[in-house]
Amino acid sequence: HEYSPTGKLASELTCLAWGKVPASGTASATKKKKAKQVHDVVAIGNIVGSVMLWDCSRGELRQTFGGEGSGHTGKVHDIALNASGTLLYTVTADCQVTCWNVSTGALSWRTSVGKNAATRLLVHGDDDEIVTASTAIKMWDVSTRTSTRKLRGHAAAVISITYSADHKYLISASQDRFILVWQTAGDSSDPLLTLTLDATPIQLSMREGTDENDDKSELLALSEAGAVAIWRFNPTMHQDTKIKGSAKKSNKSSPASTPRDVRPLTPNCYIMPGKGKGRVHVCAARFQGEDGENVQVCGGSPALPAFLLVKVRDAKGALLDKVSLASEATAGALSKGLLLQQEESSK
Repeated sequence: HEYSPTGKLASELTCLAWGKVPASGTASATKKKKAKQVHDVVAIGNIVGSVMLWDCSRGELRQTFGGEGSGHTGKVHDIALNASGTLLYTVTADCQVTCWNVSTGALSWRTSVGKNAATRLLVHGDDDEIVTASTAIKMWDVSTRTSTRKLRGHAAAVISITYSADHKYLISASQDRFILVWQTAGDSSDPLLTLTLDATPIQLSMREGTDENDDKSELLALSEAGAVAIWRFNPTMHQDTKIKGSAKKSNKSSPASTPRDVRPLTPNCYIMPGKGKGRVHVCAARFQGEDGENVQVCGGSPALPAFLLVKVRDAKGALLDKVSLASEATAGALSKGLLLQQEESSK
C-alpha cells in the first residue's frame, strides 16, 4: 500500500512506528468470525503534532491523534504502541510525553519530560513503564506518571533505544557514536558497558545465548555509514555490586558501585558495505533465527531494495571478524538481487 496524507494531515512526516492493535469493533458479526483478532498497523507522525494510524491489511486510515485544536501541535519526535495495542504514546518538540486511547483517539494523559525534548520513546513489555530519551534517559512509572530513574552518559541526543529480550538490559545509541548498556533493575545512573563505533549507530538489535552454557549476549548495530557491527559480551561481568560492611567499619557512606572497567568495547564482527561500484549500502539489519548464525540485511538501491541473509559464523560457531558485501558492478544487475562475497580475516 501507499499512504498519502491529504488535507490538514499533508504535512512533513517525521517518524513512524509499526505495531498490532485489536480488530475494530464496528465490523458485522459475520465479518468478525473471519477477521483476524489483531490488525497490523503503522503509526506516522508529522511536524504539526498529528499522528495517523493506518491499517496495513486494509490500506485505510484507522485513527488520528493530535493536531490542530488538540493542544498537541509540537513536532512528533517518536511514537510507540504498548504490547496490547490499546495505548499509543508520543514525545514531541514541546517537551511533552502524551498517552492516547487507540480505540477512541482521545487523549488519556500528558506530562512534561523536563527542559529538553525527548527524541526517543520506548514502552516496557509489561506496559507498566515507559522510557524517554534526549541526552539523558528517564524511566517513568505509567501508573503515577512520574520519573523513577535518570540515566546519564551520552553527550549527544539518543537516536535509538531498545530493551534486551528479557528486559534486564536497556541499550541506547547516540549521535556521540557510543552505545551504552544499562541494567534495568536497581537505581544506578551509570551504564554497565560502553561500546564504540566509527560512525553514528542508527539501529540496534540484541540476542541472548540459547545454549545453557553460553552466558554471553550479542548486540548488533547498524551505522549511518551502511555498515553492521556485532559485539559479543557477558553483561553480568559488568553488573554493579553494592558495597556492604566496609562502609560500616569506616563510618563513611558507601559509593554507589564498585569500580568497573569502563573502556569501550570494539566490535567482534563487521559486515562491511564494500567499495567502489560493488558497494552495498545497508539500510536495515537484524539477527535471523535463534542461533544467530545469520544476519538479515536490506540494502542496495533505495528505490529497489533487496534482502539477503549474511552468514556471520564459521563452522565452529564463532563470529567471523569481517564479512564484505558486494553487488554486481552494473546498476541493472541490482534488480536481480545482491551477490554475497564473504571475506574472513584473521587478526
